[in-house]
Amino acid sequence: MKSLVPLLLLTAAAMSSADSSKAPAAKLSSKVYDWQQLVPTPTANGVRRDVFDGPTLTLDKMHCHITTLNPGKDSGEPRKHLQEEVLIVKEGLVEAHIDGNLTKLKQLTIEIEHEQSCDFIIPPNVKHLYLNFYQFTHYTLGVQWSNGDSSNLISLRIDNRCSGFNYFDIINVNIFEGLGSLCRLEIGKTEIPWRSFKHLTSLTHFKCVNWEGMPDYDAFKSLVNLKTLYLNRCHLKELPANIFVHQKQLETLILEDNWLNDLNRKAFNGLESLKVLNVKSNDLSEFNLIKLNGIL
Repeated sequence: MKSLVPLLLLTAAAMSSADSSKAPAAKLSSKVYDWQQLVPTPTANGVRRDVFDGPTLTLDKMHCHITTLNPGKDSGEPRKHLQEEVLIVKEGLVEAHIDGNLTKLKQLTIEIEHEQSCDFIIPPNVKHLYLNFYQFTHYTLGVQWSNGDSSNLISLRIDNRCSGFNYFDIINVNIFEGLGSLCRLEIGKTEIPWRSFKHLTSLTHFKCVNWEGMPDYDAFKSLVNLKTLYLNRCHLKELPANIFVHQKQLETLILEDNWLNDLNRKAFNGLESLKVLNVKSNDLSEFNLIKLNGIL
C-alpha cells in the first residue's frame, strides 16, 4: 500500500513591486514537463520536485512544485500568501488550511502489489476511493468502509491491473453493505457475486468490465436509480427476461463486446427511459438486430 501523498501546488501573482535593478527573467513559454525529468529533492517531511518558476506573458510570476508528504507529516505551519494558490491532490487523504478553515481533500488511492489477503478500514470522510491491484492471481479483499460511522463514499473504482486473465475474489456477498450514499461504481476483472450490489440503492452509474458469470434474474433489483449501466466484456451469452425491469430511470445501456447471439426482447421490459443501447461487437445477426426495433 502506498502511503505517500503527492501534491501539486500552483501559484500565480502580479507583483508590481518587483526589483527593477535586476535583469528581467526570461518568460516561461509553452512546454511539456516530463515527471521522470523532474529532480526529487529530499525534505524533512518527504520529497519536493520543482516544475517551473518565472514570469509569463500575462503574469509577473508563475510557480509550480510537487510535494510528496510522508504519512502524518505537513508541509509547514499555516501561513498567509498574498498570491493565489491552486492545490491538486494526486493521491492520498490531505488536510489543507484555506482562509483559516481546515479543508479535507477527500480522495484516496490504495495500490496493492502482492498476492495476499487484505483487510483495512476506509476513513468515514473519504468520498472518492480508488483501489488498484497488481501482481496476483487470486485475491481476497475484506474492507470495512468505516469504523462504526456511516460511510460517505460517493464514488468507488476497483481495478485489477495484473496481466492475463487473473482475477480477485470478494467472497463476502455483503461487501458493499453500508455504502448507501454510493452513486458511482466501476469494477473490472472480478468474481464478485451479482447479488453483492443489493445495498447500493443510490447508485446511478455502474460499470462492469471483464466479469465472469451470468447475472442473476434479480441482480439489479435494488438498483432502481441507475441511469447508466456498462456491461462490457462480461462474457454474456444471453440476457434473462425482465432482468432490467426495475431500471425505470435507466437512460444508457452498454452491452458491447460480449458473446450475445440472440436478444430476448423481454430482457428489456421496464426500460421506460432508455435512450442509448449499444450492442456492438457481439455475435448478433441482422435478424437479431431487427428484434430491437421499438425498444428505444
